[in-house]
Amino acid sequence: YHCQNGCKERIGVDIIHNSFTQWLIDISIKPVIGQLYLAVMEDIFKTNEKDRNSEILRLSHEIKNKEEMLNKADRKLINDELDKEGYNRVKDSLQKEILSLKVRISELKETESGFMEYLKYGVALLGNLPHYYSTTTLEGKQRILGSIFPEKLIFSENTYRTAKPNEVIDLLYNV
Repeated sequence: YHCQNGCKERIGVDIIHNSFTQWLIDISIKPVIGQLYLAVMEDIFKTNEKDRNSEILRLSHEIKNKEEMLNKADRKLINDELDKEGYNRVKDSLQKEILSLKVRISELKETESGFMEYLKYGVALLGNLPHYYSTTTLEGKQRILGSIFPEKLIFSENTYRTAKPNEVIDLLYNV
């Protein structure tokens, strides 16, 4: 490897690769830290899951209430306690509200993502960066490097640095 823009300095491939592998080892999170992080995030995720389920339940009750109001409007129309125009206004309004509530429930149910699976994969990746980096394709290596380094990677004084480190990697490295 050598510098760009007319620089005459050359550094051996073995030195670059060994130093980079060591740097990946250094920034890899320790298994204990990874397990603690997973436990905390799983607890937060379960709390959010409970909140989501209780919101779905609340919205379902609200739908039932709106449907009961619609049934009452039906009975009032039948008993001539409500004129056709008033009934249509109430009916349209309640049907729009019911539809809106059903859409919201649908959205809440769809948000059940594979968050924990992604998190487990991410922690495993960050816990064994050298292995994943050495066994992936060129495209995979470029993705890993692009994720770690938002800007150019510089090798200087037998170590790596970047003008602007990735904040997540920086945070994990300092744990």
